[in-house]
Amino acid sequence: MCFNEYSACQNGTGTTNVTIIGGYNSSLFYPYENGKIGFYAKFPNGPTQNISNTTRCEPSLIINFNCNTKVKWFAPLFNATASAPQPTDIDIDQCKTTLTFDYDGACFNGQEPSNGLSGGAVFLIILFSVTFVYMVGGLLYNGFVQHKSGLNLLPHAQFWIGLPLYAIEGCRTSLGLCSCSSTPSQATYESV
Repeated sequence: MCFNEYSACQNGTGTTNVTIIGGYNSSLFYPYENGKIGFYAKFPNGPTQNISNTTRCEPSLIINFNCNTKVKWFAPLFNATASAPQPTDIDIDQCKTTLTFDYDGACFNGQEPSNGLSGGAVFLIILFSVTFVYMVGGLLYNGFVQHKSGLNLLPHAQFWIGLPLYAIEGCRTSLGLCSCSSTPSQATYESV
């Protein structure tokens, strides 16, 4: 921020020679509309300035970011100033400055790059595969080896039938502990 009010400034030969070349806008970045891969940042008009004795204008700045996967921009690891590559094109009009940079981050094109499956997807694939093998294997074993039928075909049928009740009882217990209230349990237990 320049003077805590503007987004783009040009520094001449010292801190007293700062020229504002673009105003502030909360949404600066826009995709190219002509199908070109990349995007641009548009800084709106800054304060009116004297270009010459007879010409006044409100300067604006546009920075084009063109897709080039060979150009890398590196950010500093510590409190150092980042350096960008030199612009590939500079167009300076009296009131409008346009800078063009090559940038590998401009190759995004609105779609996430596909680098394979995410960790969550791999976990879900493994979970469902193991569950499927467990259920099918258990059904076959209980049916052909143990000669069971009906709900008893399910592997560990008593556990799966009671699981919803266990979940409800766990929620009630957790809620009772969190709210410091004790409600008597609805579950019945067999005596040992």
